[in-house]
Amino acid sequence: MLDYRLVRGLDFKSLPPNQVEVSPGVCIDDTNTRPIKISSTLTLGLTTDLDTGSPVASTWYYLWLTRGEDSEGSGILSTSSTSPTLPPGSYKRRIGALRYQANSSFLSLVSWGGSLRFVRYLENMATTLAALVGGNSPSYSNISTRTFVPPTAKNVRAAFKHRSPAQEFAYFRPNGVSPALIYASETDALIDDIPKGTNEEIQYYVTVGRADLFILGYSEEL
Repeated sequence: MLDYRLVRGLDFKSLPPNQVEVSPGVCIDDTNTRPIKISSTLTLGLTTDLDTGSPVASTWYYLWLTRGEDSEGSGILSTSSTSPTLPPGSYKRRIGALRYQANSSFLSLVSWGGSLRFVRYLENMATTLAALVGGNSPSYSNISTRTFVPPTAKNVRAAFKHRSPAQEFAYFRPNGVSPALIYASETDALIDDIPKGTNEEIQYYVTVGRADLFILGYSEEL
């Protein structure tokens, strides 16, 4: 039997304004029965390789590799994370997601890994990747990260900027995760591997002052 966990190569990166480039590699389709091989660099575009419809701003598009019975692997982009529209007789494997912004471009990113896929954003942190700016809630409040974290993600990587006076703390935890995992800091810090949380939300509060939170990337299991 083939191993569904097999994902070799197939790293991808966004290309401005709305293309994605996939490196050569191989994976097993999502029925765990057939390999999908990409022999040379594959470039897909949102205006040319969308499975159905037209591009819609502020939307997640999922990157699928596809293959017919007797053909080389190819790919499509789809708003569906489970059931893209495929040519007849094709099989598939999802390998990632890209965020199409209101400015008609993908969030700039690179992605690597095997069946555990890592994504790192290449955008300016202060101007583009802020999920919270100057937050001062004295009790746990929700921060939406949906602009930066797809529903398929597992964990989130974030940077915290502390605006509070010295020796005061900011607290973060994923929404709806039990037992509650709490991240606390009194200085600027990176916060790795925060579970995604219900509705892609992170909760926070500060004891005194204000806090900023920036989303640097995420990971997902394919």
